[in-house]
Amino acid sequence: MNKILLLVIVILCVVNIINADGTYQGSVDFGTVVKGGKIVTKSFSNIKLPATTFGIQALQIVLMNKTSNQPFDHDSIITSTIDFTMAGKKIVVVSASNILTPIQFPSPNILIVNSALTMTAAILTDNSKAQDLVIDYYIKYTTETSGSIIKLTRMASSVVANYSSFSVPKGTGGFTISNKVVWASSSEAVSFMAQVSEGVESMSFMDGSTTICKSTPTYITIGKNKYLQTMSPCTGPYTLTKGQTYTSTVTYDNSIARKGCMGNWGFYVGFPQASTTHSTSSSSHTTTGPSSSHTTTGPSSSHTTTGPSSSGPSTSSFITSSTGGHGTSGSLDGGYTSGGLENQQTGMMWKSKEDRRIDFF
Repeated sequence: MNKILLLVIVILCVVNIINADGTYQGSVDFGTVVKGGKIVTKSFSNIKLPATTFGIQALQIVLMNKTSNQPFDHDSIITSTIDFTMAGKKIVVVSASNILTPIQFPSPNILIVNSALTMTAAILTDNSKAQDLVIDYYIKYTTETSGSIIKLTRMASSVVANYSSFSVPKGTGGFTISNKVVWASSSEAVSFMAQVSEGVESMSFMDGSTTICKSTPTYITIGKNKYLQTMSPCTGPYTLTKGQTYTSTVTYDNSIARKGCMGNWGFYVGFPQASTTHSTSSSSHTTTGPSSSHTTTGPSSSHTTTGPSSSGPSTSSFITSSTGGHGTSGSLDGGYTSGGLENQQTGMMWKSKEDRRIDFF
């Protein structure tokens, strides 16, 4: 082997050891699920973790059939939400529309875990035969939680005020609904994940006419039914500038009337200690964020404010908001949302005669 190549490999191995990166697999036994039941909600406190203090670089949750040791059929999920809570704050939330997509944070962004985690899962399925369900979670992590890393805080935005559901009237050409937020503290956003309903065509996070993130669905067709599998993520980072107005927009197929539809973003923000420049799809922005020591590891435990918890920036430091507005029957321009930090109000999309799947935020 070439000596220079060997030296490079040795250096890479040493770097990996110094960074103490690793992958950890944990699991919890959720219990039996079967068609005809009610939503089953269970909490698992103090789940097993790779270390006492570490930073999450990526996370994937997988639902498994305990008996066959095979992945549970995603098309049998009517609704699901799985979240990780630390010290009363939800730091990870996944749902049926994005559970198949791993959450990934671009380096040097990490989500700090420094105390016990509780996993809460709410699941409703329509599998005809009872199955024992296991929830596996895979964590790519580092134990290096100081230095040049950027600590992340989970945030959220919605196409409607208070993250509530909305109806899509039957029509043609698609149905679009949107809401705006005014950002009040310069930061960088990463890992946008859309939480939506069956029939979605796309969801976007806009800076004026510039698309910061556009998430599109993947469907599969079984017989006459189309099933939403997942929404494409946007990794970033993307600069969010103080005083700038941002718009969340979702478009649904309106060839049939739909009830209880959702359009929510889950994403993370951090504060680089130095001026940085990052490009969106069509423009570049430069900002200087405050010290990363001002961030928290999750939203406020009350889940009803419009900013992070009191240990981080004040409520108004992320979002300046006003009351949502109204729109026409073909689209809704919802004015300014009261969101920003994850509100945690539950909006459920019940399964209809057209066999649409449901989800909740």
